Amino acid sequence: MNIFKPNSKICLYLGSRNDILPDERVDLVLTSPPYNIGSKAPRKDGFRSQGKYDPKSFGAIRGYKDDLPEEVYQQQQKDFLIKCSELIKDDGVIAYNHKNRHKNGRLISPYAWFPYDKLVLHDEIVLDRKSSHNNEKSFMQPTTERLYIFKKNQKTKIYFNKKKTATFFSTRDVWPFLIIQDKSKDRHCAPYGLNFAREVVFRYCPPDGLVYDPYSGSGTSMLACYMEERRFIGTELMEKWFNKSIERFNILVKAKNE
Repeated sequence: MNIFKPNSKICLYLGSRNDILPDERVDLVLTSPPYNIGSKAPRKDGFRSQGKYDPKSFGAIRGYKDDLPEEVYQQQQKDFLIKCSELIKDDGVIAYNHKNRHKNGRLISPYAWFPYDKLVLHDEIVLDRKSSHNNEKSFMQPTTERLYIFKKNQKTKIYFNKKKTATFFSTRDVWPFLIIQDKSKDRHCAPYGLNFAREVVFRYCPPDGLVYDPYSGSGTSMLACYMEERRFIGTELMEKWFNKSIERFNILVKAKNE
């Protein structure tokens, strides 16, 4: 098993989220799973401008089968959220990034698979991407995503930092969702911005708390935890993105120390 552990606070595993779990309960699960928007149409790569869309599966992840039968995918995600509910502390938070999707002539919302008997939906933040992909032309262009904030119990008081930040977002429920403009050939297909991840970590994880990302991708959550001085444990199934995460982390540390 490959493990990247550059210090006592950061730990990233190469492997399945089903096989590698935190040794202790966590303060925050911050993650964005694949959206099941794979297409059999030829992939059309490139950078979409604001207001443009790409119908050729731009949002699907290269090398990952992102076209499960919808009922299978929804059950997978429901089971995943239930597992996360068992991993967080009693006052812990799950920050789950997903979106509404147009498939087979209808709109499918993540609300369809939320396990309301295990979790309480505490808040919902609209993420404005200003662009879209995988759009069926008979629908409005889906230029937003969502960050769903879950907790275990309706009466539970979760950690929430209301302090104003100088360079990030606000406590309003609409945030800009900045796409990483990485134009390299080995860029991740579905990243989110580092400032976005830092904001979530800052808002919902107490100082020196533990953050868990079971769909770590190219390591943005890990970088955010390093910058916000929180502890991190994550898993990434694809070796390519595991290695890319290490590369990005080392670049960040070097830049910080210069």
